[in-house]
Amino acid sequence: MIVIVGGWLIATVAALQVASLRGKLAMNVIGIAVVLYGLVGLLNRAHLKTAIWKGGRPH
Repeated sequence: MIVIVGGWLIATVAALQVASLRGKLAMNVIGIAVVLYGLVGLLNRAHLKTAIWKGGRPH
C-alpha cells in the first residue's frame, strides 16, 4: 500500500512542482509505473498467496 501511495505522491508532486512540460510528463509516467507495480506486482502476489481456491485463509 505504501508503494501505491508513493507512486501517487510522485505524480501529484511532479504536477505541482516541476516547471517543464517534459519533466511533468516524465514524472507522471514514473508515478503511474510505480502505482501499477504496487497494484499488479505486490498486492496481487499477496492476494494470490491467500486465495480461496488455493485453500489459503485471509488474515
